[in-house]
Amino acid sequence: MAINQPVDERALSRTEILADIRQSVLAARPDVVGIIVFGSFARGEDWRDVDVLVVVPSLESNPTAWADTALALRRAINLSNVQVIPYSQRGFVNGLRNHSPFLLDIAVDGIVLHDQANLSEEIAAVKRYIQERGIHRPRPGSWRFPVQYRRSTPL
Repeated sequence: MAINQPVDERALSRTEILADIRQSVLAARPDVVGIIVFGSFARGEDWRDVDVLVVVPSLESNPTAWADTALALRRAINLSNVQVIPYSQRGFVNGLRNHSPFLLDIAVDGIVLHDQANLSEEIAAVKRYIQERGIHRPRPGSWRFPVQYRRSTPL
């Protein structure tokens, strides 16, 4: 569905938006190993933008390269209100394993559109860990880890 002028997402169905994101990202970056839509759109709530996490095999760590990658992918998607966050595969997996609250939200709410690096398995492992450890999310972006006062508790 990608066209020259940005498309207003609200004129498209949810399925069309997801398909367009996947198609556009893969056309722009064939090396992408993961695409995950997250945030209010993924949760099925009222939304003002579509948040997309794009996982690539490697990503330069300097801010300019990161910003250039994010901008190029955002332009490739060609929707009027989309936010793109690029991640390296290693950074994404390490963030999940280290229980980064931001990535925990993505693991719980995210819609995986593309997975060529077993990211879904990593996400499933994190979801099991959350349940087994009694980690609680009162609301998106907020996590409560069960720790005892003055006791070392591995998370």
